[in-house]
Amino acid sequence: MFFNLINGITYIGGSIKLDKGFRVHLSSITSINLPLYKSFFKGINNFACLVLQLCNKDEDICLGLEQHYLDFYQPYYTKAKGLKHSP
Repeated sequence: MFFNLINGITYIGGSIKLDKGFRVHLSSITSINLPLYKSFFKGINNFACLVLQLCNKDEDICLGLEQHYLDFYQPYYTKAKGLKHSP
């Protein structure tokens, strides 16, 4: 979860390789026009990165957990991207 310390808005994402997923987000700040990256550009220090849960390297389990947290938190930044996992 990326948590905006200024306004409390969140992003939920999942990754089998957490370090790679984090680097992809940071490298996209200036090249992709999404609300999360626009907010990062305004001040990356305004965000906390939280690991909500670790799981085995099983894509189905990881996607299920990610969907659980998407449903629970209803994160604005993720909804702005239109992310919803299908069965």
